[in-house]
Amino acid sequence: MKLLHFISLCLALFTLLACRRSNLFEPAEESAIKNPIFGPSGEVAIAIEVSASHTDHYRAWYVETNGFIKYVDALQFDGQATAALAQQELSNLVALFLEKDFLHLQDSYESALTPSRLRYRVVFNHGGMQKIVHTDSVSAPASLQEILQRLLAQMASLRDNTLLLSLIADRDTLVQGQAAKLTFTVTNPHAHALALVSSDHLVDFFVAASQPVSDAEFGGSYAPPYLWQAVEKTTSIRTVNITNLSAGQSLVFQASWNGRSDNGVLLEGDFRVAARCATIPGGYSAWLPIHISKGP
Repeated sequence: MKLLHFISLCLALFTLLACRRSNLFEPAEESAIKNPIFGPSGEVAIAIEVSASHTDHYRAWYVETNGFIKYVDALQFDGQATAALAQQELSNLVALFLEKDFLHLQDSYESALTPSRLRYRVVFNHGGMQKIVHTDSVSAPASLQEILQRLLAQMASLRDNTLLLSLIADRDTLVQGQAAKLTFTVTNPHAHALALVSSDHLVDFFVAASQPVSDAEFGGSYAPPYLWQAVEKTTSIRTVNITNLSAGQSLVFQASWNGRSDNGVLLEGDFRVAARCATIPGGYSAWLPIHISKGP
């Protein structure tokens, strides 16, 4: 009986420990595992753009209805960063906009007397209604100032976890029949480690027409269709994976493009090539131009 009692206690303790730690991931990673967001929903919920007159200062942060984030910072990096916002955080932001009655603010609070100030464009879509407010850093009323501060804090937090993405090609001009070697480097430039959440899809390279795709929404220039695409996948059988990237560490991916479209057509003219890190956080490299001339 004593032996059976001891075995029962051991089983109970094992069950308790299993419930308290069901896997080996940290809490933040567990959240990402349970609710992975790898792509846009196609509908922007909240957006902010920051610019300054007569400078290259431009930042933009868009969060879509599913929590997918697109972010650019012209002074910090080329290309576009992507990330994800937890549903509760997104709900809290929506609640703030409603609490501050953003939908009934004026369309503009800009002053001609402050031309050198930072300018903001804030977008809010809710319940079938869209409101866009333009303001500078001084003229915004207190309720709008609170919204600005919250969104700027979100941007700062994202910037602290943004990957550095670099794409290079061994040539920018091809003669039909030649191939370009593409090298995509994903670097953690921060002093802390980053956990990259992904499906089995890690990286892809793609080629598009030379002119950006016409799209009213931010980031439209990276939208398909692509003339050619190559996908780098993991060998894991998991549906969601974690890649830990330590401070300063880089991952390097390579592909070769022979100047043909996905359906085998030999192309001629001007094109653009880019690469995407399909993790969260992740992002897109800057576009590289490639010209293909007709062979002899």
